This record gives sequence, structure tokens and C-alpha cells, in this order.
Amino acid sequence: MRAPTPFRVVIAAVALLVAAAVTACTAQQPQSEESSKSEYATPIDLMNARVDCLEGKGWTVEVDEEAAQFRINTASDDEQLKLEQDDAACYEELGVDPNRTLTSGEFDLLYDQYQEGAECLRDFGADISQAPSRQVFSEEYYTDPWLPWAQVAEAEYDAALEVCPMPPPVL
Repeated sequence: MRAPTPFRVVIAAVALLVAAAVTACTAQQPQSEESSKSEYATPIDLMNARVDCLEGKGWTVEVDEEAAQFRINTASDDEQLKLEQDDAACYEELGVDPNRTLTSGEFDLLYDQYQEGAECLRDFGADISQAPSRQVFSEEYYTDPWLPWAQVAEAEYDAALEVCPMPPPVL
């Protein structure tokens, strides 16, 4: 038997993709108060919904909310394939398309929201790095995203999210 290999899912690369895509779609059209509410108030909520779904399918999931990621160890290629199938099924059950690519307009909206969030977090007292250029932001979004909320110290994280919430994933 092989040593377990980690299957990591980084929310910034997937859940925030969803947040950006749907936020962009909803920002372009007026909504009633009821239709603007999402089952997932934050990308962390979406990650937790995925975790719940995968646990419901029998997987043992390690969650690191500070890093906005979770890990599932698999011991074989067959187990890894089953995990990928179950994860895809969870996305479908949650109504999320994890393979959707953002448009340039959606990247612009997301970039602005992240900059506003970073400024709020700095005002809160968190040490947040400067934003990359829009071009670098969009080029690195899927591989090394700039996520201001991930830079908040663990001890301040919950309080910071109360004051400076992440953009909601609107599905």
C-alpha cells in the first residue's frame, strides 16, 4: 500500500471562483432582497458545505479554516478517483460549477472587492499585503491567489470577518 497522498482543496481557487462568478452576475442585475440571499453567506460556508457533503459520503476530512482549505488523505489511485467523483457529485448537489472560468469583467469586480476587503482589514488592524496589479491578480488567481482574508492572524480572524466579510458566493 502506498503512503497517503493529500487531496487539498483551496477555497480561494474554487469557492472564491464561485463567489466571484456569481457576485459579478448578480451585481449586473437588480435583485429583490430575498433573491440576493445565498445559502452560502461566505466562501467558508461553501467550503463547509462541501466538507459536510464529503463527510456524508464517508470521507474523513481535515479542515483548516484559517487557510481556507481542507484535506482528505487517500491511500490508492482507486481511492483518489472515488474521492474526485464524490467531490464532483457534491459540487453538483450544491449547484456549483467548479470548472467555470471568470471573464475579465468578473476579475475586475473581484479585484475591486478584494481591494475593498484589504482596506477594511487594514483599518481593522490586520497586516495585509498590497494588491498585485489587476493583470497579475487574474493571471495568478487559479494558482496563487491574493486573498486578503487569508492574511489575518488566527486570533483575530473571526472578529475581522465580522467587520470585513468576504464577498458572498452567489450561486
